[in-house]
Amino acid sequence: MKTITFFTCLVAIFGSAYGMQNNNSGEITANLYRVTNTDEILVDGIRVQFNEIYSNQVTNEDAGKMWNPDESVAILNQNYYLSIDKRNLYTPNTEVKFYFYNYVATNYKLEINHDLNDQIYLYDSLANTYSTLTSGTNAIYYSVENNQISASPERFKIVFTNPFDSTLSTTKITSKDVKVYPNPTKDGFVNIDTHLLKGLDVELLVYDQLGRQVFQEKRNIQNNSSMLNLNTSVKQGTYILQIKTDQQQFTKRLVVL
Repeated sequence: MKTITFFTCLVAIFGSAYGMQNNNSGEITANLYRVTNTDEILVDGIRVQFNEIYSNQVTNEDAGKMWNPDESVAILNQNYYLSIDKRNLYTPNTEVKFYFYNYVATNYKLEINHDLNDQIYLYDSLANTYSTLTSGTNAIYYSVENNQISASPERFKIVFTNPFDSTLSTTKITSKDVKVYPNPTKDGFVNIDTHLLKGLDVELLVYDQLGRQVFQEKRNIQNNSSMLNLNTSVKQGTYILQIKTDQQQFTKRLVVL
């Protein structure tokens, strides 16, 4: 299997090879992992670089995609499939479209790392949600089911403007702000730190490692923490807890002993 793995360099500290970093320059890397009961297996990766010396047209400076026998992820740009996409400085209208090919499992993790000066978002067309991607490493767990939208090659894209920003600007919630404890849990009871979600309607979903939904509940958050009782719904194992609001979704890995 041919696999490309990318790691973000310390551009923000040392400057780029072409001088100090411009406010709208930087780098995004994304690595795709296949999630099993016991492991997370790296299968592919892509990189996008923004610099004023590059063009937004696909040129010889970009790297075309070499497809893996199993899962692959590419950047879809102007009908070209790329592993490395070198672009001019980003703007609020910039989009980075992913293209996923040949899923062979149900559960995956998309790990996105960036050093941009601005907040960006991962749009999921299945859930119609925008997940905030803060500077550094962001892990998004998702499942691929046997339907056209869930397994769509173009399900995800990175955008630089969130249409719900006007309603979210006062809360500024990210996945790192939502805490789940105790984790691991021995009795199936977990607390969700919800002080930043207070007053919002949320949907709580739990999926097993085969992608099957084992728990679903909607509630309005009234307190700083919210108790979740999974005692009758789950057995020992690893699960994905998904917390959805009208505009965002957060995923957490949950272990039941």
